[in-house]
Amino acid sequence: MGKVYQARHKDLNRIEALKVLAPRLAKAKDFVARLRREARAASLLTHPNIVAVYGLGRLDDGRYYLAMEYLVGETLEAMVDRDGALPDSLSLRLLYQLASAMAQAHAESVVHRDIKPANMMVVDAESGAPNIKVLDFGLAKIINPSYVDSVRSSTAGSLFGTPGFMAPERLQGVPSVPNMDVYSFGCVAYNLITGRPPFVGRPMDVVGAHQSKTPVLPSERCGVNKELEAIVMQCLSKEPGKRPQDGEALCRLIEGVTGFSAQEAKRRSAKSSKFAAVEATADTLKPSKSESQGTLVDMRVGPALAHTFELSSSTAQASYREALLALAKAVVEGGCKDTNLVMVFAAVHQGEDAVRKHTDALSTLF
Repeated sequence: MGKVYQARHKDLNRIEALKVLAPRLAKAKDFVARLRREARAASLLTHPNIVAVYGLGRLDDGRYYLAMEYLVGETLEAMVDRDGALPDSLSLRLLYQLASAMAQAHAESVVHRDIKPANMMVVDAESGAPNIKVLDFGLAKIINPSYVDSVRSSTAGSLFGTPGFMAPERLQGVPSVPNMDVYSFGCVAYNLITGRPPFVGRPMDVVGAHQSKTPVLPSERCGVNKELEAIVMQCLSKEPGKRPQDGEALCRLIEGVTGFSAQEAKRRSAKSSKFAAVEATADTLKPSKSESQGTLVDMRVGPALAHTFELSSSTAQASYREALLALAKAVVEGGCKDTNLVMVFAAVHQGEDAVRKHTDALSTLF
């Protein structure tokens, strides 16, 4: 959809993150509406575990942007991918913070609809008191009828979300309600305490599993707190009425876990930015000529580049996977001036387009 820049607010002298919509999407109503929806949903929420959105704007070259709180950390997805299953104490801390954030959102009639580890940043980890920030309300639904938006939030007949963390009733086209987020919470919790989501495989197989299969008990995969396991499995009930109904109910359940301290989970540690900022204007946010041609300009943006593509070789075709491996090798070996790199980028983009077209086609089936 676009890029995220680090910036400094000229008047407030504050470090911010600018999420800038790609130029080609400036006139795409669905994508602009999603950005506006994110701003509108975030404007209702003020919570220490929800990323702050400062404003929505448009650059003089036509691109829309969100000005947001700048965070230093990593996604929860990256943490679990690297470390595997998290200790029960850490899982409880992070899950309570997530439940607390959901509680405020649900109290304000906001259903996130895309709760997943990739949409949570873990910050303050070096202080010994890690905290999470819930991101990306671009798919959120404001279910309060007094909000006119209530939002033609999605294209009719389309399915939005992430298969591995999606409530089964989402496929049935029922109205969005908070306990759908609770099911997604259960998937996130399962991921934290076992190191993997409840179901893995091809997207369509995962969607089918959420419909008809009961996940293996976490305790059959690894040692886990039995009280926490019971909460997770209750959240993963196929019957919405048997789940906790919202974030507030989740908080109460977690507070009842033996030895858990809600007060400790709420403790936060301030952390300042490590990076120098630049002033962001329409001129500074223009891609360089070499960037527009698909070559790497600065090796220091390697991690950001990997995040931008969000590629998974496990679900890609063989030729697509080979292109990614060649790209990774070129970057690692510093071959950014090699003209073959441009060809690799072309292959990657072709693969992206193919995956996107197939995904769109599958979505319309639902």
